Amino acid sequence: MAWLILLGAVVLAPAPAHAADQPAGGSTLRPDDRIVFIGDSITGQGWNHPRGFIHLIESSLKTKWPDGKWQVIPLGGSGAGVGAWQNFEKRSREGEVRLDAKEFEVGAALAQPADVVIVMLGMNDLLAPYVKPTEADIDAWEARYRALLDALRQRVKPRVLALATISMCSEDPASPKNQIRDRLNARLAALAAEQELTLLPVGQTMVDLLKRGRQRVPDFHVTGDYVHPNQQGHYAIAIGMLRGLGAVESARALEARSAEDLDRRAAGHANQPAAQPPPPWLVGTGLFNPQAWPGNKFDPDRGRLPCDGHIVAGRLTDPTVTGTDLVWNLYHPSVNFTGSDDPGSVDFTAVSFGRVHEVGYALRWIHSEKKRIVQLQLSSKVFAGSIGLSVWLNGHERYAGVITDEPHRRTELFAVLRPGWNILAIKCNHLTWQWQVTANLVQVNDDDLSDLHYTAEPPAGYRLIP
Repeated sequence: MAWLILLGAVVLAPAPAHAADQPAGGSTLRPDDRIVFIGDSITGQGWNHPRGFIHLIESSLKTKWPDGKWQVIPLGGSGAGVGAWQNFEKRSREGEVRLDAKEFEVGAALAQPADVVIVMLGMNDLLAPYVKPTEADIDAWEARYRALLDALRQRVKPRVLALATISMCSEDPASPKNQIRDRLNARLAALAAEQELTLLPVGQTMVDLLKRGRQRVPDFHVTGDYVHPNQQGHYAIAIGMLRGLGAVESARALEARSAEDLDRRAAGHANQPAAQPPPPWLVGTGLFNPQAWPGNKFDPDRGRLPCDGHIVAGRLTDPTVTGTDLVWNLYHPSVNFTGSDDPGSVDFTAVSFGRVHEVGYALRWIHSEKKRIVQLQLSSKVFAGSIGLSVWLNGHERYAGVITDEPHRRTELFAVLRPGWNILAIKCNHLTWQWQVTANLVQVNDDDLSDLHYTAEPPAGYRLIP
């Protein structure tokens, strides 16, 4: 019986079958293939979601071969990178390993031969991150990938070994993480060419679909949380895999279904006025602060840096600030990043790769016509990660804690705006995974905040008076 195995967020494949071995139409798939998907939470959702990409591929196979004997086995593990999958493979030789689809056991699935193995890994290597944005670390990542492929090849002896390129990490193709994703995907393409593997263009298919959708719907998405695919993202993954495997007609059929969904969505957005862009933040990144995380527990006092006092007061030209490795950028809250276009949102991975223990600052100057009490709402939209947050208003610290440990990842407190210019400052200490916070000012009682004016540049002549 033929088999297909899918691993992680990147996909790999052995030497393509000879033309004489391929079914009509050029597809490397056969009606009796056993299909096993192995990977991370994206693969897990491909099965656990009723219209996930694995089910879309199943449906395509059923349409092509109504009497086919193919099978699919999804083995996706949340949080897994290439190194974790090396561990799963080794452990499964001696004991039970179950991942996101609990009804499937890794050892049992890999104990039988496979016709097709699709490896999709790399997302968590970017997201955690397990990989630093250096050539040496990318070399080490590729070495781990090669070792995993060798183990799979020896163990299940697939007819086809396919590499799926990594899907989008945020929805800005030019973001720092997606730039490293491009470098990892280039390594996969070179590896596929070197070893005569099948390359599945999942990443580019998702980028192309996002671009088409945004032309018609300004807030069109291919992810539900800027990492995991939504329904359109599942279409993109299935289409990229089927195209790479030569199942062109099946891919076209899914493209038509995707287009129908987009048409329905676009019809609801016809003639809607363009939304006003939210005010920007001034964001500084590039410092590392491991002392803020003793034993991986956030300690805001131990995490104080000499430049903090100057930054929260807006004294950015002080030598204590300019003598650091901080890089400052304007950040406009965007539908491309976690937190979306919420005016108070800051996703620091929009301007920095987000290495372990990196620190991010965000500043806004706010002009008020009068003294007033406001509610300061602090929150985070991340689904994974620990974020140590400190917040100052006019130089006075109003919050210091782990915002991701708060109930529902949010808290509220009262604050006072002075007449004239005020400065809101955020210091966001990143540990691992995502790196986003939101800080919004909300009216109290009937006070209308429509007179507030925001800027991300120090106002002329501004000087904080404590």
